[in-house]
Amino acid sequence: MTVAKLLISVCAFCVMSEQVVAGEASICTPKDSVQVESSVSKVRDWRGVYASFRANRACNAETVVEVWAAYSQIVARLFANHWDKSNDFFRLASEHADFKNFVVKHLADETIPEDVLQVIRVHARSSCSYGFETMCKEIDGATR
Repeated sequence: MTVAKLLISVCAFCVMSEQVVAGEASICTPKDSVQVESSVSKVRDWRGVYASFRANRACNAETVVEVWAAYSQIVARLFANHWDKSNDFFRLASEHADFKNFVVKHLADETIPEDVLQVIRVHARSSCSYGFETMCKEIDGATR
């Protein structure tokens, strides 16, 4: 084996090891997808969304359609029907930008009905908690 091939192998191993240590396994099997979709559909609050987001990183990509749609539905439902609990989201999002970006990106999902998006926009514009105005603007913008 040449030195160049050895270095490439070592670098690839380091990157893969770093992903596993960070909890970012890169493979979501069909079985995983079904289990994650089922668990996401049972989430009832922002702490649950966050815990699921952290635990299921391999299946959180847009390419895992069923899981993506399940997350989009819970995100939309929490913002539309439980805005009074949105401070839980804002606190988590303030500490974890990757989680905030994940949630906001779900608001652009085409599967969320327009009337639900309208309710979320109204909440974001008229009922935003002090200190979280920037995030409310992001939420409002993502629903357009």
